[in-house]
Amino acid sequence: MGAVARLRRNRGAGAARAAIAFPYTIDPAGNAVPGWAGMFLNGAGVTYCMITPVVVGVMVLRPGDYPVRARWLAAYVGLLFGLVNAATWFGLRPASWWMGVLHLPLLIISGFALWTMRPGREMTTDSEGSCA
Repeated sequence: MGAVARLRRNRGAGAARAAIAFPYTIDPAGNAVPGWAGMFLNGAGVTYCMITPVVVGVMVLRPGDYPVRARWLAAYVGLLFGLVNAATWFGLRPASWWMGVLHLPLLIISGFALWTMRPGREMTTDSEGSCA
């Protein structure tokens, strides 16, 4: 499989955004409830919109460990879901604006991941397998 790519420390701000989304779950009434226990005890568990920023964030931090197609697909679908949710919670249902805030990490991290994959920004490796 090759050498493991070096961690991109200059992209660590994305990890903080992913951590914001992770501990929030939705109760049966549709309200966002912070807390780690909700992830394991509520019926929805961890939703797509809350786990995708974490997965895409890891892919951004270690891009050499994941195929370009997998990173592109995860980021593109995440960006689509983020845009739809932002339009829904900020535009169509502004009374539930907090749900829009919870989807911002999905939108921001997915957009950033796509931005880092544009031509000329792709990661290169030297002969020892380290990221350049």
